[in-house]
Amino acid sequence: MLFGRQLFLSITVFVITTRLSCVSSRIKLRGSGLQPRRYKVPTYFNPRGSCDGNAAPTHKRLARLWSKLRFHLAVLSNGTLQGVNDTYCQLTNRCLFELQSCGTSLIRIKHVESGLYVAINKAGKVYTTTKSHKLDTMFVQELLPNDFFVFWSERTYRKTKRLMYLALKKNGATKNALKTSSKHKSVHFMVMHCSRHRNQRATPNC
Repeated sequence: MLFGRQLFLSITVFVITTRLSCVSSRIKLRGSGLQPRRYKVPTYFNPRGSCDGNAAPTHKRLARLWSKLRFHLAVLSNGTLQGVNDTYCQLTNRCLFELQSCGTSLIRIKHVESGLYVAINKAGKVYTTTKSHKLDTMFVQELLPNDFFVFWSERTYRKTKRLMYLALKKNGATKNALKTSSKHKSVHFMVMHCSRHRNQRATPNC
């Protein structure tokens, strides 16, 4: 009888120890998942996503992009991309953009008033263009742990495996994407979604 009890206790201790070790290993695995998610586009993926050719984007959202450097992203009357202050945005609609979804985290950034698209070329230059079909206009929108978003060029990453981010300088001018990093404040943007009034000409709520 005594031997049977000892055997039963030994089995019970073994089972409890095994379960505890499994729980701890699962906790470690869950903890490793807290790292920032990196959206890697597979080689077979269509670089334009659902925005290929004349196809319409699957989803559109009006938004303002507020930089962590305390600028609103805007397109000036001459087509230049520039960071501006709150007063300028309140007086004009030049801070309003349309985020066009083309796939999983794949977007185009269209300026509503001018119809221009934000783009980054292989040299890292940030510019605007009317040609929405250009691969330079495709961005991957990524959410960081600090609740800010970054926008990096899908084309340059697919070609060179180098992340080139949309960024502003301290004076509001655009920064060459070759000199950017996800750790820089200049690449962090807050997406402020807007809603249209019934009167389409009225300033939207953001």
